[in-house]
Amino acid sequence: WVIPVLFLGLFLLWQSVRQSYVPDSISIGTGMSDQFYHQVGLELKKELATNYNQPTKIVTTSGSLENINLLNSGAVHIAIAQLEVLANDNSVAKLTPLYADKVHIVIRKDQGISTLKDLQGRVVSLGPLHSGMRITSERILPALNIDVAGMQQTFTPFQDMLTDPSIEAGVITTRTENQVLQRLLNDSRFELLGLTTSQINQLTQIGYHRDRISGEGLSQVEAELTPTVATMAFLVSDANAGE
Repeated sequence: WVIPVLFLGLFLLWQSVRQSYVPDSISIGTGMSDQFYHQVGLELKKELATNYNQPTKIVTTSGSLENINLLNSGAVHIAIAQLEVLANDNSVAKLTPLYADKVHIVIRKDQGISTLKDLQGRVVSLGPLHSGMRITSERILPALNIDVAGMQQTFTPFQDMLTDPSIEAGVITTRTENQVLQRLLNDSRFELLGLTTSQINQLTQIGYHRDRISGEGLSQVEAELTPTVATMAFLVSDANAGE
């Protein structure tokens, strides 16, 4: 699981900050309170307290882009962010990779959606503003010649699919163990749409890597392994944190 890698990240972080000013409380930029980045932040808080007796504050955010902005402003000391947000940003140091954020295309059943092309003009959650999930959606769909501009209510968080029947699909880039995603994929109203080999080949050309989604423990995922692509989530800090 992610914890062994977090130990490495904590070690690198501590080696960095112990050479300079160590704040009374370390602030960690995470994500929405019901999302996986927040869960990881809580584990980091626990490990910092256990191994270093270091008080830690968890900062709830909209996701990767807001986390980077908070790092740059000094509002948080470390954060979690997707690779897309970190591209060509020399102000941020990658402490360690955490895990693969996989692309999950979740569709509402009986809406006439059987391919990605069918998402055009629909009500689709692409991720909140300032989130890595949003950036990924806006990269992969146009790369597959799917018009994002014509989609409706795209900033609606994917967890609203559980309560708002007007949301027809979600492009959800996260770890499969995300608790809200698992609720969706164990709900008989929804199903998982895999990517085709051709689509995966196209997306590997813009930096994504091939991956598969396990259907274990997910009642609405028929295939044992569903083909998709993934990006990487990193633990990051200000590039000047050790100076």
